Amino acid sequence: MFPALGLETRSRTANGIDVSRVLEVLYLDPGKSGDLTEFLPIGRIEKLCQEYLDAESFATQLFDELKSSILAPERLYNEIMAFLFKIDKKGSLHSLLAICNENTSRSMFKIVLDNIDGFMRFTDPKRVIDYLQALPRYDGIVNVLRNELERIRNPEIMKKLVLRTIPQLGQFSAYDILYTIYETQHPDNNVTCEARQFVEKIEPNFLRFYENLDEERKHPRGKLFFCPITSNLTELLVQLGTPALENNDRFKIIDILWENMPQTGRFERIIIESVQNRIHEEQPIILRRYQQELCKVAIEGKNTIVTAPTGSGKTVIAANILKHHFEQARINGKQSKALFMTPNSVILQQQASSLSNYLKHLYLVKIIQGAENVPVRGTILSNDLIVATPQMIVNLCNEHSQFENDPDINVTQFFLSTFSIIIFDECHNTQKNSPYSNIMKIYHEMKNTGVMPSGHCLPQIIGLTASLGVGQAKNELEAVDHIADLAANMDVHELSVVREHIGELQQFSPIVPDNLCFCDKRIDETNLQFATTLAQFMTKMEKVMINLIESTGDFEMRGRNSPDTLDVGPVRRERVKGEFKLPPLDKDHEAYLNWVANHKILISESKFERDKQVFEILEILEKSYWTLEHNSNFNSQEAYNLINEFMEQQKPSLHMEVIRTWEEYHHILSQARNSTNPMIEKVVENLIELYNRNDDFRAIVFIKTRVGAVTLAKILSSIQELKDKQIRTDYISGLNKGSDELAASKRAQQEKIDKFAEGSIKVLVATSVAEEGLDIAKCNLVVKYNYATNEIAHVQRRGRGRAANSKCILITNNIRLKEQESSNKTKEHLMYEAMNMILKKHINFENIVRSKMIAIWKNIQDEKAAKESIIQKQLNSNIQYKILCKKCKTLLCMHSDIRAEKTQYFVCNPNFWKLIRKVMFSPSEQEAEIRFGGKGKIQCKQCYSGLGRLIEVRSVELPCLAADSIVLEYCVNSQIELKMCRKWKDILKNHFTPQDLRALDIKTMQAENRQLNFEVDSLGEILNILRD
Repeated sequence: MFPALGLETRSRTANGIDVSRVLEVLYLDPGKSGDLTEFLPIGRIEKLCQEYLDAESFATQLFDELKSSILAPERLYNEIMAFLFKIDKKGSLHSLLAICNENTSRSMFKIVLDNIDGFMRFTDPKRVIDYLQALPRYDGIVNVLRNELERIRNPEIMKKLVLRTIPQLGQFSAYDILYTIYETQHPDNNVTCEARQFVEKIEPNFLRFYENLDEERKHPRGKLFFCPITSNLTELLVQLGTPALENNDRFKIIDILWENMPQTGRFERIIIESVQNRIHEEQPIILRRYQQELCKVAIEGKNTIVTAPTGSGKTVIAANILKHHFEQARINGKQSKALFMTPNSVILQQQASSLSNYLKHLYLVKIIQGAENVPVRGTILSNDLIVATPQMIVNLCNEHSQFENDPDINVTQFFLSTFSIIIFDECHNTQKNSPYSNIMKIYHEMKNTGVMPSGHCLPQIIGLTASLGVGQAKNELEAVDHIADLAANMDVHELSVVREHIGELQQFSPIVPDNLCFCDKRIDETNLQFATTLAQFMTKMEKVMINLIESTGDFEMRGRNSPDTLDVGPVRRERVKGEFKLPPLDKDHEAYLNWVANHKILISESKFERDKQVFEILEILEKSYWTLEHNSNFNSQEAYNLINEFMEQQKPSLHMEVIRTWEEYHHILSQARNSTNPMIEKVVENLIELYNRNDDFRAIVFIKTRVGAVTLAKILSSIQELKDKQIRTDYISGLNKGSDELAASKRAQQEKIDKFAEGSIKVLVATSVAEEGLDIAKCNLVVKYNYATNEIAHVQRRGRGRAANSKCILITNNIRLKEQESSNKTKEHLMYEAMNMILKKHINFENIVRSKMIAIWKNIQDEKAAKESIIQKQLNSNIQYKILCKKCKTLLCMHSDIRAEKTQYFVCNPNFWKLIRKVMFSPSEQEAEIRFGGKGKIQCKQCYSGLGRLIEVRSVELPCLAADSIVLEYCVNSQIELKMCRKWKDILKNHFTPQDLRALDIKTMQAENRQLNFEVDSLGEILNILRD
């Protein structure tokens, strides 16, 4: 837009001021650049300051580079206008260039901007001046313009000066210029025809239109006067035709040619919304005696953790606490606003609906979640109760910090003290670096510093949980210490536990009995044959790998009885120094998976002749481990599909000896396939038994992974015996991040939960996401399918059985899980013993909590100081990191090419597109990746190793690197070192902190990516990259 209007560095405006002259202020103070820095590489403006000896030359070059930026066509005009408004607020340049003020809008200047090439070609400045001179309304401006034109000899600059004067000429003046273009007779009749076609294209039947327009200007239509319903109409009539009416803010004058009827005022809208949202009949909260007991501490205004079994009605208790809080605030004349949080989005709608049933008669209840495109702050301010996931609130509280170093962007800090009460559902999650814990860190900082807006107070904190847990405690005192940690984190000195009405509690919340069904995997001969063959394949691959390693002479081999700890520190490029430990004999034990992970790090941090081949064998062994687990959990058919698909995908990059070894065992594995499993048969047996007792039953089956949930649901849905009885199965898993696709996925997941509640779905296979809070009254059976974790989950899963005579059963073929379940029961008993010690005051619980709170505040301060120190140390180190593919060590980019967007890290170097392959997600992967905005996978073009995902950011696909897919190469004390980090937080802590993602980065990557077309095979993989 700017170049077309002639705002070049040497061009002058009508008032003799050019844009570049205003940019000279940045020569002495680059910090005032604001969002102009977005158009150029990081640090470019500061570098220009150093390169040029005077402000004028600096500004000239700066404006040239701004106009050349890839962002210029879309954003330069707006950013220059914002810059002028701050720097030259009272100057004439801003008002002259503005196209959004009333004069500019009514002059129809946008027509000129949209058709600038035609105007520049056909406008004759002399004829325009002669015509405008004949119109009395333009006299003053035209005389000044004529004098300016007499001093200019360049025809192009004369045309630009005339066009830039249009906003000053006023209403419809652009059409006057079009009229002169239409009526001008050129020596070449073809040019005259082209000029008239140009005008007719903008406004068909132009002469007729211009005639009507001229008549409109001679005899303008009237105005409307708007009187709000809250004002006196007589007062308006008395003031009609007087200056008093123009200055009266209560009345609005509307020029019907330009303005629409106004919306009703804010006051009337509030009244209407208030009536609409308060027409519901009150749902009385009737509490049982044990529920009243659990509310007592909270109603006294104290922080507390409400601990009661699943099914005891904690949501009703929360509704009662909230209602009392709102009522007391109204009585005391105080503001109140509540926040109710759930640890995941699955139960968000359920909890919001339950609370709304009791509160909607007087209070506005609103869900906030990442997938919704709504103004979060405005939603919070306009509602009484917000139901949200904790990460939404953490992001909101930290939003201002993203711009704290930019003086030109002002994002007001959101304070947690906006809420007067906060309820943490499933509050046992308030530990380590969980979102709940991060919210409480913000709370502790407010409490200890007192930094919050005037009139704000610390919110009351309420926790809800069925199980406080005991962590790693071995005895009652250690268990008490664990509970005290949680209480201190939540600033709680008094627990709310049923003591007086235990009998009533047991009556309404009976303990669901635990059962265990152990299925010996050895009885399934086909699956056993598959597992044995696959283990033999793994052993053979291990031998191939060991031979490759021994041939290099770079590693010291260690036996299986050596210590588990490996020295896998950074190694030198010219020599590999490390210890390679022989693999464990037990291929399906987690120790084997740990061995693979440790040695993948060791190989990634080494460079030797066969490192790529060794690494690909480790990847095959890792996939083989998961295949063994798939075989154990499901059947050999599903396991075969898993390993076969992986090997087919990897074949193009595999070493010939690896391919020969696979083909040797592939045929045997394909012959050992079946679709049965004793554990699945046991699940079906329990479902049929339940159906025969009550055909309106519900069952939840918990499983470890999302892939497992999808697989088990598919298998159960295919079993004819269940299909005959219309026992329909589906699955749910966790969803976190926000996007349009995620919003749809959340709706689909909620539909599954609704169908499960109503009975069209009888069996729900779920990951841990459904452990907490999912409330289905008719749930009769809870199955833990080869899955056991800790004592908290043990209680939570058992509590999903809500119907009378419910049962909970662990079905497993793993002896270690059988032992874990026994340990969970022991820990559950230990937790109750610890609670008794606290309640009977055998220890001074309050003192323990108080001392832990002091330690928490010290830790928060230490963490903050350490983080600042790390960033400063990284800036001072000046180390340059190369980002390499962990498998083939191909150079992908430099650390300076990495950009951060929240917790995702993108490569923003256009050359990166040439180094990768794009691979489409499979249908199951696509569903899982929706939470991240994932659009596909990216692989190293050299070795096909996975590098991360394609993520959609602001409607543009960007390559997002996975930390465990890359290796850092850097130089320390003249030595080249390699380092692999499993998580980005380790890279941030120990190596470098990326710059934030900017609009220029996105646009640059988009421009290069547009030039790519892809050839895709039947599996959805990219075969070739073609350039336009």
